[in-house]
Amino acid sequence: MDSEAELNTSGCYPSAREALGPEQDNTSRVAPFEVRLVVDYQERCPIYEIRTQDSVYEFDQSLCCVAVRDTCSGEAKVSHQSLGAKLIGGWHLDNQTVDMSYPLPAIGHCALLGGDEHDVTVTTPVTQVIMNLQRWSCKAMPRDVEHRNTKAVRN
Repeated sequence: MDSEAELNTSGCYPSAREALGPEQDNTSRVAPFEVRLVVDYQERCPIYEIRTQDSVYEFDQSLCCVAVRDTCSGEAKVSHQSLGAKLIGGWHLDNQTVDMSYPLPAIGHCALLGGDEHDVTVTTPVTQVIMNLQRWSCKAMPRDVEHRNTKAVRN
């Protein structure tokens, strides 16, 4: 990859940097991550998604990689070396400095994954970080409503 402008040229998921446009290419102005509200979800939903040009890494609440998919096709990469590894954070190297982020990689940083049984893996630069906020509803039982109303009266 010759320049950061070449990130995510596939057009599948535009990065925040690409959404700003070249005249505003300033990573300090890019939100560190996006929060997506998932209401009444039916399928398993990862807590975090880290997107790169080629892959989408999915993590559970303990930052363990539970799935890796192809960015464009969504096809699972069932034998990917990062499955089961922990997300360590992110880093970016230039000629003079190492810029690090924790616990999530910043946009433009490479994500770092590893753990006891995994070698450290460095991804290509991150184009998007998503936290899936999961929310669902269920019917309240009469005793739950009564308890809530009683508690409110006491306070």
